[in-house]
Amino acid sequence: MGLGRNFSDYDQATLRVTMLAAPELLVSPELTLLRQGEGDFRLRYPPRSAYGTTATILSGVVERTLRAALSGSYSPDAHLGLRFDAGVHHVSNYGHVTGQTQTKFVGSVGLSYRFGWKGGLP
Repeated sequence: MGLGRNFSDYDQATLRVTMLAAPELLVSPELTLLRQGEGDFRLRYPPRSAYGTTATILSGVVERTLRAALSGSYSPDAHLGLRFDAGVHHVSNYGHVTGQTQTKFVGSVGLSYRFGWKGGLP
């Protein structure tokens, strides 16, 4: 867990299948559920008398993100490569505010070129 995150309590379940859809084309449909609480590791521990009623994970208003996405890669030859990722995020309790929802598209595309040479050892 990195220290740069807003909150330190979350869990995530991801289902992803990768398949060869066509020659040189890998695709991966994905479904993810991410639950994010408002826990903060910098806060003091509660007193022992409150342990029975203190949440151990997912404290406060829990933000839930459901992600449906498709990612993949295409390499038509040994040098050129294309990667893509496109998904829809539906966020419930957005910003840890009860009842707020937001749906947004998140995507990326990357192009790569690999170069090299072949030769024998002397």
